[in-house]
Amino acid sequence: MSLKKDPSSDSNVSKIKGIKIQIIDRSQRLIQYSRQAISNALSKTSHRTKAECKRIAEGFRIAFHELKKAWQKHPLKVVPAFAHVSAKGVKRHRGVVASFFNIAIPTVALVALVSVVNFWSGASFALALECNGETIGYVEDKVVVEQALAQAQSSVVDVNGHLQLPENLEYKLTLVRNEDVMDNSQLAEAFLDNMEGQVQTASGLFVEDQFVGAVDDTDTANQVLNEILDSYTEGNEQAEANFTEQVTVKEGLYPSDDVVSAEEIKEDLTSPVEKEQVYHAAEGDTVASVSEKFGLEPIELVELNPTLTEESSFQDGQNVVIADEQPLLGVEVISVESVIHELDYESQTVENSHKEEGESTVLQAGEKGQEQVDYQVVTINGQEVSRSVTATTLLKAPVDEKIEIGTMEKQVEVDRSSEASARTSIGFQWPVNGGRVSSSFGYRWGKVHEAMDIAAPYGTSIYASASGTVEFAGWKGSYGYCVLINHGNGYKTRYAHCSSLKVSSGQTVSQGQVIAAVGATGFATGNHCHFEIIQNGTKVNPANYL
Repeated sequence: MSLKKDPSSDSNVSKIKGIKIQIIDRSQRLIQYSRQAISNALSKTSHRTKAECKRIAEGFRIAFHELKKAWQKHPLKVVPAFAHVSAKGVKRHRGVVASFFNIAIPTVALVALVSVVNFWSGASFALALECNGETIGYVEDKVVVEQALAQAQSSVVDVNGHLQLPENLEYKLTLVRNEDVMDNSQLAEAFLDNMEGQVQTASGLFVEDQFVGAVDDTDTANQVLNEILDSYTEGNEQAEANFTEQVTVKEGLYPSDDVVSAEEIKEDLTSPVEKEQVYHAAEGDTVASVSEKFGLEPIELVELNPTLTEESSFQDGQNVVIADEQPLLGVEVISVESVIHELDYESQTVENSHKEEGESTVLQAGEKGQEQVDYQVVTINGQEVSRSVTATTLLKAPVDEKIEIGTMEKQVEVDRSSEASARTSIGFQWPVNGGRVSSSFGYRWGKVHEAMDIAAPYGTSIYASASGTVEFAGWKGSYGYCVLINHGNGYKTRYAHCSSLKVSSGQTVSQGQVIAAVGATGFATGNHCHFEIIQNGTKVNPANYL
């Protein structure tokens, strides 16, 4: 931007203002003296003027009478009669006429002088600021211009540097009314008015104080934000959606180049950008378990975290990058999901010593029950990150099966080494990817805890402890989601409180195969795997077999 002016303009304006003040001061003194002189003259002639006024009134009466007589003789005789009467009146009252002009002329001059002084008192010399031949305003000096330009620029939200202030500014010395001289605020507003089409009132959207763009008004901005939230809760009126980042709408002046349509700003807010999503690892987490939890391949997780290998494990609270692209504006949704599970019935046996072992009779058929489980599900950008049970309602109680079994021993030979060989040949392995024992087999809270609880993060893989056939996979009352595997030779294993199941009933599994994921379904106070080893119908301590 360039400002063109004579370098001595400011000093010339100051000198002219000083001369103006002196002229006005002396003129005001002259007016005061003139008013006093006229007042004295009027005072001296006031008595004489009263007597003369009586004579003038008598003269008007006589003149009117003579004009009336002339009109009666002939209308045209009125003109010479009026001229005769007027000349006679001026001659008779020439003293009054002289006094009138002696007072009137100075009075007119005084009025003219007062008018001139009043004009100069309300006017001043200033700088006319012009841009491309158009006058923007009038200022006292260039300091006001610099302040106004700074104020105009600061009043516009110009994050991207699109604002172009007026250039090629020129100013010239001119005489203007005092009320036309602008201060810096008035001139700043004039600058902005002169930039019509380049700036406009709009509403800007900021994500974590980062400017995204502006739209026409606040209603449009709020409508865009609500549409983004609604897109994540469509079809679920009970879901609650909130942004994961702080989003702010600020109304103000913006360069027109930064104002976009509602569709464009919505696309900018929802399009993927380079932004890391971090997971805070829990104790026992590994590359394999975290990858499975977030639907990644282990090699993908390693690429996002170059210091890791596929065999790495994590410390509690360690930061793990699980994504490098996310929508600019993330959305967290908290919803309630209700699932009806079947409850398996228990089998009760009634011993009959009169029947041989192996013989049985169903006394009462079993019936499955139903249970409604309410979950609070949390998703971020559509990906589930947690699920917890909020309520459990029994809809239908299961009816236990009653079976009569014979207890009379058969006279057969038994291989006494079968039990030991089964124990040693099966070779059970640790069933969870990592984890720790949070509750051992034995007495707990006044009763026997007939399992080993292995705590691990939500979604951690659960493996088959040994090869076998899946006897049951589904929901089972306080166990929640669970898997029961028959390994033969009288041995079974149960894995309970799972968040999800990977196998189904009747399926053959091999040792180490993923069969479920750690959770807290059923009656559980935290994420863990409830692991049981069952030998010939009796639950035994898993620690003795692992």
